[in-house]
Amino acid sequence: MIKMFFPFLLVAEVITLVSSITLIGFLSTIGLYVLTFMVGVVILQWQGLKTMESFMSQLERGKAPMRESWDGFCLIAAAFLLIIPGFVSDILALVLFVPFVRTMLYRFFEKEGDYRYDDKVLASSRETIIEAEYEDITYK
Repeated sequence: MIKMFFPFLLVAEVITLVSSITLIGFLSTIGLYVLTFMVGVVILQWQGLKTMESFMSQLERGKAPMRESWDGFCLIAAAFLLIIPGFVSDILALVLFVPFVRTMLYRFFEKEGDYRYDDKVLASSRETIIEAEYEDITYK
């Protein structure tokens, strides 16, 4: 599926590039590319900080940050799509910035394969820790 996505993306980008140059002109097209890139970078910084804070809070609670890891992956994919010049990739990147879309994708892939992590396992492993004091005795 991924192998089919990239040639489709390339063809779609070329079509939108040619269409936008003929409709609004070359300089306007380049200006829109730069504008969408700058807006995307600002959104990426904001969403990335929120994701990192949520990731750290889940770790502090002793829970596996699976959802936060997924959000981080989606943000990295969105950053990659922003780097590729073109309107189609920018639209896909902006769609990945929407938390609702990331939640829907997370639930879809969660149903596709059983990649969930049981938080009870993490919690029960903490219960078996025994704290104790000891004294090292050497025999002569």
